[in-house]
Amino acid sequence: MIRILSAKLGKQTPWFASVFSVFLLLLIVLAVFFFERKLQREVQFEVENQLRQNTAHIAQQFERRYRADLSYLHFLKDTPPFPGIARALKNNGVDPKDNQPIELWKTRIATIFKSLIHNNSELLQLRIIMPDGREFVRVDRRRGKVERIPEAKLQDKSHKDYVQETLNLSEEMHFASRISLNFENNKVQRPFNPVLRIAMPLFDADNDLFGLLVLNSSAWQLIELLNDDTGEYYLTDHQGHYIYGPEPVFHYTRDLARPRLFDDDFRLHSTAKGRVDGAAKHGSSAMQVAIQRELNSGYQGPGHEMFITAIALPQQAGALLNERRLSSYMLLTVVTLVLLLFMGALYFSIVVVSSIRKTRLSMSLLLTGLMSQSSALICS
Repeated sequence: MIRILSAKLGKQTPWFASVFSVFLLLLIVLAVFFFERKLQREVQFEVENQLRQNTAHIAQQFERRYRADLSYLHFLKDTPPFPGIARALKNNGVDPKDNQPIELWKTRIATIFKSLIHNNSELLQLRIIMPDGREFVRVDRRRGKVERIPEAKLQDKSHKDYVQETLNLSEEMHFASRISLNFENNKVQRPFNPVLRIAMPLFDADNDLFGLLVLNSSAWQLIELLNDDTGEYYLTDHQGHYIYGPEPVFHYTRDLARPRLFDDDFRLHSTAKGRVDGAAKHGSSAMQVAIQRELNSGYQGPGHEMFITAIALPQQAGALLNERRLSSYMLLTVVTLVLLLFMGALYFSIVVVSSIRKTRLSMSLLLTGLMSQSSALICS
């Protein structure tokens, strides 16, 4: 093969070397372009998949909390004090079935509230609220103690959305709030105390509404799930108000009357199917991998939706891309070196064979000339 190539190339060896060099350079450029595109797609998929797994885990924990809190309400609703209170409210404060005063039933339900809160560290408060919005029985966890709130300190909550909306629900339905700060006497409680609220209406044997059962649970453990180093996680409400984010300026902007929305800081990119796959800060053209997911509380009322938006960290994607580049380009370099060695050996063989052919041709011509001279001398 080498002899055939050398015979064909002959004096074209320099031309062949130039063409081969250009071809090899073009091949390397195309390979780098192909590898770069492939690596970027792989890294984007891996980063997006990591964000998707994390947000799915966070959403699962939120939904588990909602279900657990709701199960507490269903359990409480079926305890004896509730029908006793309902009967007493219709009979001038005395339960006609057992001739028990309503205060006794209130004491018994407060005891049950205290036991439940004491044995479940995430529970902060349990209340019965009357249809007019007045707190009827209330037990709180305060500074590590579980205590019943005295009658004189019970508050009017008629203006609260969880009261107004729960009053319009039918039996077996429930209200579930977004995460918000706890308010006491219309002021934000400090230090900040983020809570989830679950409420359900209470009906008596005649299907008449006699109150609301409301549970507050701490959202701190859920909030902490957002502090993840795999990305920036933002929790927002249905209007884009920040509930929580990686910096204090993104904490509880609605509750603290700080007018700042997610759309003020970011623009989202969506696929043709409407799925969020990227986000960029306003004023920046750099689009980062992002996903968005709605949390499901089981409550269909408008205005209490929450959304998690997870945005990949630029350095995270960059580090992963550089790691993949190193391994991929090392392989490309090895392949290129092997190809260069092979082609160099082939080129050297062609040059050597061509040189030998030239030497043989020169020797043949020399011998032919000598033989011609010898013949001439003999003839003369």
